[in-house]
Amino acid sequence: MVKDRFGLADLVMVGDRGMITSARIDALRQHTQLGWLTCLRAPAIKMLAADDGPLQMSLFDTQDLAEIVHPDYPDERLIACRNPALAQERARKREDLLAATESLLAGVKSRVDAGRLQGPDAIGIAVGKVVNKYKMAKHFTIRIGGQSLSYQRDQARIDAEAVLDGIYVIRTSVTAGTLDAAGVVTAYKRLSHVERCFGQLFVGDDGGVGVGGHVSAVAVAAGLWRLAGVPRLGITVDTTRSSATLRAMRHRPSVPSDPSAGSTSCPATSASKARACWDCSSTFASFSAASSAVASPTSAETSVSLAAGSSQSMSGLPGRL
Repeated sequence: MVKDRFGLADLVMVGDRGMITSARIDALRQHTQLGWLTCLRAPAIKMLAADDGPLQMSLFDTQDLAEIVHPDYPDERLIACRNPALAQERARKREDLLAATESLLAGVKSRVDAGRLQGPDAIGIAVGKVVNKYKMAKHFTIRIGGQSLSYQRDQARIDAEAVLDGIYVIRTSVTAGTLDAAGVVTAYKRLSHVERCFGQLFVGDDGGVGVGGHVSAVAVAAGLWRLAGVPRLGITVDTTRSSATLRAMRHRPSVPSDPSAGSTSCPATSASKARACWDCSSTFASFSAASSAVASPTSAETSVSLAAGSSQSMSGLPGRL
């Protein structure tokens, strides 16, 4: 158990709604003592916003977040948030997709009007191939005849969906005494930092270390990234190397099998293992410098350069600590 291994009093899993689903939360309740922090899916948000539901737009008259309760989420907190910028972006994207769908339907209609496509079955098949290409079929009313096709937007349904633009609801087991509503929102938003780490530190050729090795490497890199955000540590992160440069990185023989002993022998016995081990001592030096800075925050300023390709170099790191 992670909590026992690292001596943690509390451990909370933070993930998006695709990762931490209701089913996984039920499993966490039954089989672990882990907490959770995630977001509700659109259908669940729509249910909360029903006429008699707790999620009403008046909640956001004076602020952009509000804590609500619902019997379907016992022993949990629900923090409703409104993001005006996200609302504008979703409205723009919806309009673009509606226009693109109309363009596809116009192509089918032109064939029907020209007599090249006839019969309700044939017309229906042609419409079916294009109407939901952009997941917009729900927003159209379509009428098909033997030699005719008409369509129009279902504006009432579009307007009903637009009401919830920019609204998201975070669910969590973390108590208010541990994290207030604003803190919960901040914790959820920090998922973007994790996504950025994985995006910028991804290495296509994992050198045989597999997904587990890559995840471990990025986890360590993310730790350094977090240290870079602590001003008093003076740690900086360099991710300027291009993807081509990173792919060209190769194992160098002067790898310490035991970093503390300073040995120059390399434990790798094959090309795949060579790519998987520490291919430059600067990676270990970077991690050591960061660790030292944490242990001695009053020491001289430390600068750590963590290249985007270091995830490949550091893939062996967790197993050596």
